[in-house]
Amino acid sequence: MLITGLWFWNDQKSSVYQRIAAGMAGENWFRIELENRHVGYMYNQTKQGRDGSWTFSSTTHFLLQNNSPNTINKKLTFGAFPPYPLEQVFFQGASGDTTEVNPTENGYIATVRRGTQVSEVPLDWSFTMADFLAFEAWLSDDQPIAAASFSVRDPDFEKLRIAQRSYRVLNKNDQGYLIETNSMLAPTVTQLDQDFRPLSLTMSGVFQIKRVPEVEAVAIQEMQSKTSYLFPVDQRLSDHTRINALRLKTHNANNVLPDVLALSRGSASAPADPGLHIGEELNYPVSARRIQVLLQQAVAKSGAGSSDLGSLAHRLVELVHQKLQYSENNPAGGVLEALSRGFGECTDFADLLTTLARAGRIPARTVFGLAYRDGPKPVFMYHAWNELYVDGNWIAVDPTWNQTEIDATHIPLSDQQSAAMMLAHARKPIRFEVIDASYL
Repeated sequence: MLITGLWFWNDQKSSVYQRIAAGMAGENWFRIELENRHVGYMYNQTKQGRDGSWTFSSTTHFLLQNNSPNTINKKLTFGAFPPYPLEQVFFQGASGDTTEVNPTENGYIATVRRGTQVSEVPLDWSFTMADFLAFEAWLSDDQPIAAASFSVRDPDFEKLRIAQRSYRVLNKNDQGYLIETNSMLAPTVTQLDQDFRPLSLTMSGVFQIKRVPEVEAVAIQEMQSKTSYLFPVDQRLSDHTRINALRLKTHNANNVLPDVLALSRGSASAPADPGLHIGEELNYPVSARRIQVLLQQAVAKSGAGSSDLGSLAHRLVELVHQKLQYSENNPAGGVLEALSRGFGECTDFADLLTTLARAGRIPARTVFGLAYRDGPKPVFMYHAWNELYVDGNWIAVDPTWNQTEIDATHIPLSDQQSAAMMLAHARKPIRFEVIDASYL
């Protein structure tokens, strides 16, 4: 009787996932707007193969700066029969690098391709269509009310790990469900239709994404973009790389930033679990031979022992600064490509350092924010640098400027702040006023 009941329950649950997938079947196009400017499109497709398998595909294309389009593709295929295991994944990041995930006897293997370089990363995952549609099944089964929340397992194909994603119900309305979740530009508010397909999304109140006919979504000739995001400052900061402390007054930031910023040399951004910032990811080819060779060179030249991570970290900053030449508005698009070309933008410097540090067993992350740029018209501009976890603390360094301790003109921003600043700046230019500065 127990076995019969369990079979009946599994069969019932299986029919729920099949019904949800069938309701999602077809194509949907979305128009991406920033401050009423058409900056991209999104395309979702769900289909069932002749063998009964289900494939969920998505493409996101956006253009925030002239001549710098970004496209992200993702496709997941699940088996035709319970428990509907994940059978294949194809993921292409904004850099053009790809990850393919296929099952093995003990989990999965990720094949990562960065240009002509190929590496394989074992993944001890288990993931099924039941995991993929767990949130939709919860909505269907429980009919939750406002403020109810639910967490699901969510594979991250850039970080090559499974994380937790939390959803919260804001409202149930005539169209379907209004839900909120954290994402890259958190929080994201999504209106779902009765079949749990997105009708519209708002990311941090900055990006608006609306389901529209294909012709409205992909009208590339209508797309507009802001050529640059530069934030003026009222006076030049002489010898700014030696600034120890800096206070700035913000104007027109609309609560995106505090009215007064108090910055100090070497300060790291928000605390983070170092265990989440170690190992290989799509953007960080830790196992690549060129990375391992460079790491050994750095270890030899630093004279650092296996436990002297501080000396190794300093040597890696210097090594990255020597290996690449800075080329503004000319991103390499990936760590290995930057090494082949010998030049790139600040993000290329930072991603190379993150990769080398992780290869040397130092937890590392690439940090984005604003930094001072000197000139006749001084400004703060978007910049990338690093934070490395050494001796129990996060330390901030900047390989682009060869700083083993960043100066006080670095302003780290969260993803939400960065996106919100784009929107606020488009409405009325954000500017900074120097209150005072002290030097080493």
